[in-house]
Amino acid sequence: MPTLPYRPQTVALAAPQPREEKILLALGIASGSFGAGAVALWFLLVDAITRVPMFSPSLAGAVVLQGAAPSASVPINLSLVAGFSIVHFLAFAVFGIATTFALHALKLKAASIQGIFMIFMALNAGLLLAILGLAPGIGQTLGWFSICGANAAAAVAMAFCLNAMPKIEDFIHQ
Repeated sequence: MPTLPYRPQTVALAAPQPREEKILLALGIASGSFGAGAVALWFLLVDAITRVPMFSPSLAGAVVLQGAAPSASVPINLSLVAGFSIVHFLAFAVFGIATTFALHALKLKAASIQGIFMIFMALNAGLLLAILGLAPGIGQTLGWFSICGANAAAAVAMAFCLNAMPKIEDFIHQ
């Protein structure tokens, strides 16, 4: 039986037009906000069940904003929670913008299996690099299962947001 030569598929990346860029930027910020909110709700639930509510953002605030070592005995500090929440939402806005541009360039639907998987894997990779660079012990303190669960919740929330928003093409052809 003759073998056919392998022909890899090429992906034509679409460069967004100026109007598209503004729309993608807005969609990225919105989807990033949904992702950040999903992570916050996830850790609020996990903390309420396993520890004390607001433990995770208080720990993250102490580590990121004050340079403290990750510890399971960090006291709840609402000003650190608020400060970290701002950093968290800004980071997710940037991630949401990058993800939205990537999904658009690759012509992937956010609510597809590939889209959700791409968002989830990018979140895990980005967070792993951030944790290893900023606070190596925080993964063990919060628990890697909780962190991956939060990323899964964020990926689904971001995909839902992007899928629920009006399509870019609807804006462009107006």
